[in-house]
Amino acid sequence: MAENSVCHVEFFSQDNEQASQFYSKLFGWKLVPYSDTYKLYECEGGIGGAFITGDDPAPKVRVYIEVADIEAKLTEAVAAGGKLLVPKTKIDEENGYFGQFEDPFGLVVGLWSAT
Repeated sequence: MAENSVCHVEFFSQDNEQASQFYSKLFGWKLVPYSDTYKLYECEGGIGGAFITGDDPAPKVRVYIEVADIEAKLTEAVAAGGKLLVPKTKIDEENGYFGQFEDPFGLVVGLWSAT
């Protein structure tokens, strides 16, 4: 992936099994189980992401942007009027780190880096 480009897209719904099956059939995406509430998908030649079932009942989509330095980019976002939601957080040994901010318009945006 290229720095400062979208690298991961999450689909939130009340039923990630039904949502994942719908999109898998519609677009031919490969599904990869990760947990009961988080199911990864892969798109040949494109970016992947996940289907998520969570506490928020509102369906939505969230993008993650790959950056070189999550902490620096979160600081920039706050300085520009955004709000820090999740500081740099380790996902696991294989999947790097993420952070999240809310932009001045209410959209939640994720950041991702390998280190």
